[in-house]
Amino acid sequence: MELDEKDVKILNCVSEGGYKSIKFLSERTCLSRFIVKNKINDLVSKGVVKGQSVIINPYTFKYLQDVFFEFKTNPNEPLIVESLEKLENCETLDGISGEYSIIAKFRFKHQIEFKNLLDYIDKLMSKSIFKKYRIVNVVRIYKEFGIGLKEDPKIIDLDDLDFKIIEILKKSSIFSKKFKPINTTEISKILETIGSPVSQPTVHKRISRLESKKVILKRILLIDHRKIKRKAVEYKGRKCICCGYCRCQDALDFHHLDPSKKKESISALYNKSWQVIETELNKCVLLCKICHIELHAGLIDQLEDHLLDAQEVASSNLAKPTRSTNATNNR
Repeated sequence: MELDEKDVKILNCVSEGGYKSIKFLSERTCLSRFIVKNKINDLVSKGVVKGQSVIINPYTFKYLQDVFFEFKTNPNEPLIVESLEKLENCETLDGISGEYSIIAKFRFKHQIEFKNLLDYIDKLMSKSIFKKYRIVNVVRIYKEFGIGLKEDPKIIDLDDLDFKIIEILKKSSIFSKKFKPINTTEISKILETIGSPVSQPTVHKRISRLESKKVILKRILLIDHRKIKRKAVEYKGRKCICCGYCRCQDALDFHHLDPSKKKESISALYNKSWQVIETELNKCVLLCKICHIELHAGLIDQLEDHLLDAQEVASSNLAKPTRSTNATNNR
């Protein structure tokens, strides 16, 4: 997926948070409403824009708690990551360097949920090669959307209906893959299908209360940057230059050969034009997470033996258009 300058302008505006009307985006980007509407429809149809969600203030929930886990796994075990992503109470899942390769944040309301989570993780990790994970004690102040743990927000009493509405709003992209936020009539219909029939006016009042009490902080647009990463991975040869791994693009990293020339991490540029991304990619090589960790740990002494192939790939990419192909080779 390649973004042109018009796409970049629109994505930069919608990334600021909150729903933006076509009129607003047209005025901010200096593009006609017709162009903005067509561009947004194109981004939605190609899966770059996944739909709407909301940011909630987790510390206004009376019984809501956070817990961090670190998992030791490797790129040959995509089932671990895929299974963790499917958990409803998994809030974030990120790759890290060091002995453990994944850190995840889970959120639960009571001890029973936490026990069920531990049971699930035990069974899941029994299928792993390493069979190793741990609960992390977060010493530093953890901030989410500007809200620090040490702050003492007013606790809001929420009932089961409030929680269901929040979950629908957070995962509204599942119910409605479109640019506009899911409306209260649609939420009322969804609640009826899950056994909680509530009128549209009641849904409207509940959401208004959640917003006024700062439980719902703002609405956001979900953008799938993996669509853009795929093109960057293809540009760099689609595989790790050290071991040839290419099965899962999420397990591939862009390593800057000269840190002093690094302007931005590649992931921070996914809302930029392809020309900007390409300039930064030319400073990088593609490594799988295992080789990347081993390189920084000093276990891989030199990359010179692999750089010639990588440079040949880069030269061929500059000489001809990038082809959209799917890598099928395994390590």
